[in-house]
Amino acid sequence: MRYTNKLVVFIIMVLTMILLGCGADNASRGDDANDTIEVSTGQKGNSEDKAKVADARLDELLGEYSLFATFGEEYLNIAEDSYESGSIDIYLEDGKYKADYFYSSEYSDTKYYGMTLSQESGEFSTGFESSDWYYIMNTKNKSDEEYNIEYSVASNRKDTLTLRIRTAYEYEDEDSGETVHEKYDYYELYVRKDYEETEQLEYDFRYKEKVTVSNITEFYKAIGSGKHIVLKAGTYNVSELISKNKDLKSINILNENMVTIDRDYLAIHGESVFISDVNNIFIEGEEGASVLICTEDSYAVPLEFSDCANIKLKNLTIGHEVEPGYCSGSVVKFGSCGYININQCNLYGSGTYGIEAVNTYNVKVDETDIYECTYGGIDLDECNDWEFNDSKIRDSKEYSIIDLNGCGYIYFNRCEITNNYSSNYGALIDADYSYGVYFKGCTIKDNEYTTFLTGDSVYIENDNLSE
Repeated sequence: MRYTNKLVVFIIMVLTMILLGCGADNASRGDDANDTIEVSTGQKGNSEDKAKVADARLDELLGEYSLFATFGEEYLNIAEDSYESGSIDIYLEDGKYKADYFYSSEYSDTKYYGMTLSQESGEFSTGFESSDWYYIMNTKNKSDEEYNIEYSVASNRKDTLTLRIRTAYEYEDEDSGETVHEKYDYYELYVRKDYEETEQLEYDFRYKEKVTVSNITEFYKAIGSGKHIVLKAGTYNVSELISKNKDLKSINILNENMVTIDRDYLAIHGESVFISDVNNIFIEGEEGASVLICTEDSYAVPLEFSDCANIKLKNLTIGHEVEPGYCSGSVVKFGSCGYININQCNLYGSGTYGIEAVNTYNVKVDETDIYECTYGGIDLDECNDWEFNDSKIRDSKEYSIIDLNGCGYIYFNRCEITNNYSSNYGALIDADYSYGVYFKGCTIKDNEYTTFLTGDSVYIENDNLSE
């Protein structure tokens, strides 16, 4: 019996080894290639396994999504800041996962219905998020085929979708005569309806790096797109920065041409630093700290931006550390900028104006105090879509206190305009050649002026008015 049992065991072992060997040989020859696939989990499985993985992922994505942002290699727009809207609806119909897509901008509308989704593996990286899997949304649109446009989605964060719109094209190189294949990727970020973490998502999306600084040189070295710069308590004197670089024609060595000192301009009008071509920058005084950005030159602008977008200033005091008098430097100045928020700041003279801007749009000034300026509080030229909310314009003098030239849709909500002096060279509110200027729930009192208001398109509603 013992011998028989050993023989049976031996035979079973031999047969098992033979069968295992055959299986390995078949796999190496690819006899079962149609049933063996690599799925994104890194494990091998059959086609049924792949379907289960795909279904599980798509089940999680089912639902309706709203456009949150659009972006590419060199730009980023939060949808609510611009004239964009869109939606993606992923649903199950007749056993197939499908998507309806809608996108609308100031310039065009795009609509696709009933697009089927097919899983693909490979890198899907946007710089904001990445994934090793994605789904192609099959449009079956002849114009897309002509230009070779591919729509695909991935999700690496709960309740969000990233849509990649890839345009591939080819052309003949004039020098080599060879055919060159190029591709351009454009992205749209969607969030599930009733998404509750939009504030954190916007922060993560806008700012790639947070930097804390403690002096003026560190501050300007930190300037750059996608930066959240926190200033520790103290005084940040722009004049000190310039005095250390008197031998330089420009200071752009500090930060890759993001910061420039124009010496030709300085020779006539003083010394100013301006920040140019920067997007998504948040400059904030440390919570609870007293932070002053200033200059000792009455002709300079302490903080100036040119051709920038998505700027946020918070918890800062900005002004001129000089005796009050005539000068040509405002406190904060913007030229050809957009999407700006000034929040809980103090802007003081002897700057000519607390805020000066040219061709700048979509700006919100919240809970900010503008005071003791020598020309007036605000000077806007060809600007549109500004809101001043719960802010003060006070103790300023000489010309028009609120000077709006060629502007549209400027709103003052619950603001205090008090104790200002406007001579016969201006008006308290000068809105000539402007339209859609509204004062709602404001307090306007204790001001001295020859002319209260100029302009035919100014509306004052429910305000507390007195001499």
